Amino acid sequence: MNNKGAGLTPSQALDKLDETLRAIGSGSA
Repeated sequence: MNNKGAGLTPSQALDKLDETLRAIGSGSA
């Protein structure tokens, strides 16, 4: 995997985003 600019694969990025949104959502709930 030579994609050093992105750092994450699209699926990893989505997982991370989902995780972050869930953390924010539960934090403000």
